[in-house]
Amino acid sequence: MSPNDENKDRDFESLYIKDSHVAAGLVKSFRLNRDKLGAKIGLTNSLFNLGLRYEYGKDLPMNLAQALYCYNRAKEKGLKAAEERIAKLQAAHRLLVEERPDLLKPLF
Repeated sequence: MSPNDENKDRDFESLYIKDSHVAAGLVKSFRLNRDKLGAKIGLTNSLFNLGLRYEYGKDLPMNLAQALYCYNRAKEKGLKAAEERIAKLQAAHRLLVEERPDLLKPLF
């Protein structure tokens, strides 16, 4: 293999890696927009997925109030998994308030 062929291989490899990252970003953006649009029109799975995104801060700022809102809408449409997420969030909040109120005090 000539040095010129090695350079071409390296260039192709770097271009492939760059394109893979761009493609991954596009897929991530597509999925987020799909969930947002689906939630706007009331699709149960989109509401649930958006709730997960808000709960865990995946591709969106973490916002537990928004997560609960999405889960409640999905629950109203009969999604059992949404009901379970609501119960877990409420239990975690209750535990925090009742057993570790010191964590809710201002830091300064």
